[in-house]
Amino acid sequence: MKIGVTNTMTYYLDHIYLDPGFAVGDWVQAGDSLGLSGGAAAVDLGLMNKNVSNGFLHANYPPSTLYGDAPLKYYESPLKESLYALVKPTGEPAYDSAFWGVKDGKFVFDQPGRLIGNWFREGTDGYMFADHLSFCYDFFYTDQLRIAIGKDNATQCKLFAVKGPLLESSKPENVIADQRTAFQLYNGNNVNSSEPAGTRIGLMMVEMVADDRIKIEIFNDETSNFLPFTSAACYYIR
Repeated sequence: MKIGVTNTMTYYLDHIYLDPGFAVGDWVQAGDSLGLSGGAAAVDLGLMNKNVSNGFLHANYPPSTLYGDAPLKYYESPLKESLYALVKPTGEPAYDSAFWGVKDGKFVFDQPGRLIGNWFREGTDGYMFADHLSFCYDFFYTDQLRIAIGKDNATQCKLFAVKGPLLESSKPENVIADQRTAFQLYNGNNVNSSEPAGTRIGLMMVEMVADDRIKIEIFNDETSNFLPFTSAACYYIR
């Protein structure tokens, strides 16, 4: 369900069972019942705000990304404070007493001429999960690098954690053209406030061949620190 608030702001709810009788163009008021959650682990809530400029380096995104905004800050008190209090990882009580600087999150990491941020597989057209690659930092643990890829790869994993601390030259925000970098990969779905849990599952080689083009390959390798590219390598662009 998408609900227009102003001419420039719209929010949506997903993974809900709508109450019967809704039609396009209906008006809703605060306190109206819209439906019930169910069928998924959580309700999706997204806000699109054309008054913000997110600064992506590529325009090949849906409006929910190009104009994505943090919705919780628009709630009225005391509900706003109650919702913010829930923004924390599960199973880590120490999070409440630590300063993480995270409440609304960050999802735009793009920097011109740097590896950090989002990339699209070369030769593809459109915003499709399988064609997307991102180098970013964890929502909660903002010093931990994450690599997300939609394309099938040798490890059969799509979200990676990288064990730190990284050398300054290996941090994606410092990787520039003509630089080749290796990342030791762990399962990004199994992390905590210290280091990625479990054993290493792979190695990712990355080379920035230009400011807006990179070459990458993911190996099912648990021991090597550096490997040459093979014919399985592929290219991503901005």
